[in-house]
Amino acid sequence: MAEQTFHIQLRNFTDLELRRTDFQLAHGVWSANGNDVPAEIVKPAGRDDFASESDGFATGTQGSVTYNSDAGVFMISWDIPFIGTNSLLVQTPPGFEKDFGDISGTQVNARVLLFDD
Repeated sequence: MAEQTFHIQLRNFTDLELRRTDFQLAHGVWSANGNDVPAEIVKPAGRDDFASESDGFATGTQGSVTYNSDAGVFMISWDIPFIGTNSLLVQTPPGFEKDFGDISGTQVNARVLLFDD
C-alpha cells in the first residue's frame, strides 16, 4: 500500500453527461498499476471511481481531471502532500453545486457529489 492515496468517488446527480477532456498528475501515479484513471464519460445519475497514490519515498500525490458538459466545465483537483494539509477543489459551472466529505489523513476516500443548484 502506498504511503498516501487519494481515492475519489464521483457521483453525478445532474442531468448532464460529463465528458473528460483532461486528466493529469503533477505528483504520484494512478492506482491499480495505472488503471484507476477517471472515466472518459460519466453519464447523468452516474458514478466513477478513480485514485492516485504516492510513488517513492517522502512523496505525495497531486492531480486533476476536467470534464466538459452542455452547461460548462466541471473540474476536480486534489493534493495530498507528504508534509502539509490535504486539499480538494471542485469547480462547477453556474447553477450547479458540489459537496464532499472529510479529506484528512494519508488514505483519503472523498465522495464528490455534483448536483443542480
